[in-house]
Amino acid sequence: MNHLLKKLSFVLLAVLITAGGIFALSRKPKTVEGIETFSDQGRNHVPDGTVVEYNSNPPTSGPHSAIWEKPGIYNNVLEDGKLIHSLEHGYVIISYNCDKKQAFSPWLLALGLNVYAHETDEPHEEIPASDSAEIKTGNISGWKDDPDCQNLVGQIKQITKKTGINRLIVVPRPNLDAPIAMTAWTKLMKLNTAEEDKIIEFIKLFRNKGPEKTME
Repeated sequence: MNHLLKKLSFVLLAVLITAGGIFALSRKPKTVEGIETFSDQGRNHVPDGTVVEYNSNPPTSGPHSAIWEKPGIYNNVLEDGKLIHSLEHGYVIISYNCDKKQAFSPWLLALGLNVYAHETDEPHEEIPASDSAEIKTGNISGWKDDPDCQNLVGQIKQITKKTGINRLIVVPRPNLDAPIAMTAWTKLMKLNTAEEDKIIEFIKLFRNKGPEKTME
C-alpha cells in the first residue's frame, strides 16, 4: 500500500511540474523592456550578393534573398539576405558575438543595468548601422575552443529547449556590437547576457508574427 501511494505521489508530482511548464510557456507574454522598433525597409527580393544598407545591426527588415534559412542552431555565419527572409516568415533570430562577452562592466551587471538595452519599444531616431549590417564572412574559428563562448552558446541552447526550435535560428555574428541580439520583423533587443526571461518573452511576443504567413 505504501509503495502504491509513493508511486501515485510521484506521478502526481510529475504531472504538476509538466502542467506548470506548459502554463509558463502558454501564458500571455508580457511587455519586455529594451525592445527597439525600426521602420520597415520593405520586402523586395534581390539577387544574392546585392549590397543593401540596412537601418539596424542585425537587420530586421528590407530587401532580401529569395531563399530563407531553416530553423536550427548554427555554428557558421549566415547571410543577412536569407535571414531577413526568415524574419519575414515569422522567425525569431538569436545572434551572438563571443568577442563581446567582456565588453561590459561586471559592476553594471551586479546593479542589474543593461548598457545595450533601450527602455522603450517606441520607434526612435535611426542612424545607419555601424560597419554595415550586411555580413558575409567573419573570423569565428577561435570561438569553438573558447570555454566562455561555449558556455554562452550552451545557455542559449538550454533556453531554446524550453521554447522549441520552431521558427527559431541561433547564429554567430562577428560584427554584432553586443554579446546577444534578438531580432524579429522590425524588432531588435540587445542583451549583455543570456537573460532567460527576456529571451523567452521576446520569442513569445514575435514568433509567427512576420508579415508573410507560411507553412515554415
